[in-house]
Amino acid sequence: MPAAQSHSRRSFLALSAATLGVTAGSGALLDTPLASAAGTVAPTIPRFGLVTYQWGKDMDLATVIASCQKAGLPGVELRTQHKHAVEPELNMVQRQEVKKQFEGSGVELIGYGSNAQFHEDNPAKVKENIELAKKYIQLMHDCGGSGVKIKPNGFVKGVPHEKTIEQIGKALNEIGAYGQQYGQQIRVEVHGSGTSELPNIRAMMDC
Repeated sequence: MPAAQSHSRRSFLALSAATLGVTAGSGALLDTPLASAAGTVAPTIPRFGLVTYQWGKDMDLATVIASCQKAGLPGVELRTQHKHAVEPELNMVQRQEVKKQFEGSGVELIGYGSNAQFHEDNPAKVKENIELAKKYIQLMHDCGGSGVKIKPNGFVKGVPHEKTIEQIGKALNEIGAYGQQYGQQIRVEVHGSGTSELPNIRAMMDC
């Protein structure tokens, strides 16, 4: 790809990774920083919202929103395969209903916590996860969210780390470009044995 285009995608992904926030418990950073033309990041004030990875996993969507309202949490990241059931299988009418539930509630749908991962030593599985990430991107666009979180999930035994890092980086470039078409950020979770080390995350971004 042209150098300028590649740089743009890397910047988009790096910015998305920088806005990830806290995912182990209940907090997710809001107020996404905006990159200037010079590539700097404007200062922001963090606010806490709900990540439904553990807290909220057994709530339907109306209860998730009501709980955020009661707790004074201004935003939520919904996770796949939980009771709120915001999944790619929703048709357009159902997606619009999700969007309407958030509108006027005072709670923002920040995005989606997915299980998409790109580290496996099987090209077919990697491609399958890339296509799954694209479905999540479409889903969040239709539901009013702003991004999709993916996760590096470790190194495969017997595969050089450099190969896996490059493979993940290339996958991120593809879904990053796809996300831009829908106005969605790709948020890279610092996750997985070995892949969670910050120099390795940086190397993925540099691919």
